[in-house]
Amino acid sequence: MGQSLPVSKPAEPLWLAEEDQVGDSPNWIIAEYIDARIAQLEQARQLPRPSDVPKGAVTFMDTLKIVIADDEPIIRLDLKKTLENMGHQVVGEAGDGARAVEIARQLKPDVVILDIKMPELDGIDAAKIITTEGISPVLLLTAYSQKDLVDRAKDAGVFAYMVKPFKESDLLPAIEIAISRYEEFMDLESEVTDLENKLETRKAVDRAKGILMDQYGLKEQEAFRRIQVQSMNTRKSMREIAEAIILAHSV
Repeated sequence: MGQSLPVSKPAEPLWLAEEDQVGDSPNWIIAEYIDARIAQLEQARQLPRPSDVPKGAVTFMDTLKIVIADDEPIIRLDLKKTLENMGHQVVGEAGDGARAVEIARQLKPDVVILDIKMPELDGIDAAKIITTEGISPVLLLTAYSQKDLVDRAKDAGVFAYMVKPFKESDLLPAIEIAISRYEEFMDLESEVTDLENKLETRKAVDRAKGILMDQYGLKEQEAFRRIQVQSMNTRKSMREIAEAIILAHSV
């Protein structure tokens, strides 16, 4: 596959270096880091205009398995031939959005190319299901470029679209952008989820430390160490141990 677009990444707080350690960074610093990554998620959702797709930017791409959907058989056949001439494999075809979703679920293609105006389920609604379920990146094809359609496509998690008619030379970079931005988004989303879990762990451990310090007159490091040792002895996460302490204290 062609080279993915670069992903800018803010410096990680030191506490993220140790997976089993909560660390010393204040919660507000961690929360700000999460907010910065969420902002990048939103930025990744911004759809490039067709004119933004760099011509000739992609010179090589591995053979891709592609599902295509268009309610007009002639257009679908033409798109299939174009993709096969480019060296890709069309593994599934559909004439409506609902069938496209079914095929995508079954085949897990590298990319799904959808026309917007289709019966049963239009391309944008189908794209939303496909991206929400994390099946594949989606490239939308449309004869329209109204702002409301672009906004709907962005909200559905689509990262690239093309206005018909288009040239074969425009299709390859559009596919590359759809794939690279989708992969970037999925990586960011996974990281944000992980960061949010770590922040919740931090909050729970801080609260549990306070309980132990009050009940047993421990110093902060001693309370932390007690939670840590219990975590290792029981093979449970520090968050589970902290939440158990909090629950026992509230009974």
